Amino acid sequence: MKSIRFMCMAALTVLLALSLTGCGSDSSTGTLSLSVTDAPVDGAVSVVVQFTGVQLLSTSGELLTFTFETPKTIDLLALQGGNSAPLLDKINVPEGDYPVISLTVNAEPGVLDSYIELTDGTQHSLWIPSANETGLILTQGCSVTANGVADFVIDFDLRKSVFDPEVLDGDYILKPVLRIVDNTEAGSIAGTVDVALTTDATCTSGNAVYIYEGLNVTPDDVGGTVEPEATTLVTADNTYKAAFLEPGDYTVAFTCQAADDNPDTDDAITFVGTVNVTVSVGVETPNNF
Repeated sequence: MKSIRFMCMAALTVLLALSLTGCGSDSSTGTLSLSVTDAPVDGAVSVVVQFTGVQLLSTSGELLTFTFETPKTIDLLALQGGNSAPLLDKINVPEGDYPVISLTVNAEPGVLDSYIELTDGTQHSLWIPSANETGLILTQGCSVTANGVADFVIDFDLRKSVFDPEVLDGDYILKPVLRIVDNTEAGSIAGTVDVALTTDATCTSGNAVYIYEGLNVTPDDVGGTVEPEATTLVTADNTYKAAFLEPGDYTVAFTCQAADDNPDTDDAITFVGTVNVTVSVGVETPNNF
């Protein structure tokens, strides 16, 4: 599944302003669960997003709106290694295809509704441009079958999404790169990293594993010629896990320079231990560096 940036689509603005709520349809229904997870980023201890609801746009043009009674304030950095937090839990929805999903959030500049906390303890407002008007729109959606159980996970790849404030008076910008995966059709890659790799003289900061779609891919940084499908940090005990991957062939590589990977630029990041790995549904595939 290709990663996609959220899009503020003018053509959907009017639809997203409608107030259709729930699932008052006479058609057959199934249940939908929708969760969020995170691919982490260096230099932060918390990346908190305040979610206020979910909207689903069907192929027939029907908009279903689910507004939370109280906002769900979720620390995305707490959702690593296969963890996730629910937004919708077994909600009944009419059967059909929902090619557009919108996550509604509170993310105003200068307000700590959504925010990032850095390793030095400072907190900064996390601003998502136009999110309060249109939400975070995914144009790769989901399908629900009659009497079926649909379970999807949306992965926020923070390494590709968080931008330093520079001229924004302390506000950080979150331009989410989102990956939606059918949880019932996903697998994972996990393993250990030799301590010699994490302490090599060429290391700067940021031990991470990058995962690319396809075999024999030459690894590149975020913002480079070849974008990783997913990234994951190596923990203090030199283990890692990349979860919620679609079945298929991947190229996996380690770097100890991930903190130097700026999503806005093509950086000279060194990768080692590049190897091909095949992911199967429901299987945690081992791979050690």
